[in-house]
Amino acid sequence: MLMKLNVGCGSENFGDINCDLYLKDCGHRFKGESIDLTKISNFVLCDAQHLPFRTGFFEEVICHHVIEHVKNPYLLLDELMRVCKDNGLVRLSLPHRFSKGAKNRGHINFFTLKWFENNLKYPFRVNTTMWSPFRFFVFFPHEINFKIFKTKN
Repeated sequence: MLMKLNVGCGSENFGDINCDLYLKDCGHRFKGESIDLTKISNFVLCDAQHLPFRTGFFEEVICHHVIEHVKNPYLLLDELMRVCKDNGLVRLSLPHRFSKGAKNRGHINFFTLKWFENNLKYPFRVNTTMWSPFRFFVFFPHEINFKIFKTKN
């Protein structure tokens, strides 16, 4: 059976196991809502930089809009890859450094594609990049969505 982990789930119920650091909104969530545990299955309260799961337990790990909030993005990436099985997949989404979304008061890290090219230890593919209009028909990257493939070492 495919096991999927949703790290930083907020109010989204995408995983077989869903985890987040906070139950209440601390001003960092997009919709500003607290987690309703009646709508989230298999919820685990934990720090994404220290996941309480076995190494190689999940075939897929989803992490949407979390990396820009953590103190140590390298540790987060290492943890996501640790709990992912060999030949598994990590889906990562984040705002582009120059997007409006990057200016959220809870964001402490800002990323470009170059940062990932220089820092990821595993092969990855940019799945989609969403673009937003700025002005005078100039478009800037809004959100970057990655697929990171955990290849066997």
